[in-house]
Amino acid sequence: MEIFLFSIFSALIIYTTVRSLIKVFNTALKRDEITKRKHRFLIAISTVTGFLIATLLPLGYLSLFGS
Repeated sequence: MEIFLFSIFSALIIYTTVRSLIKVFNTALKRDEITKRKHRFLIAISTVTGFLIATLLPLGYLSLFGS
């Protein structure tokens, strides 16, 4: 049960981080600091990385706190 709660809490933190990064990338695009291609690339990489970390994190918790 604890591992499930750790995973949910960590996923919320990761979601908030990725969402904040996307806001920063949108602001940079509006100010013409990055190109549209780089904007798409950064959003895709951030989303995929956040998803992978949130997916693999419960396995790390199981190895640390495994019963």
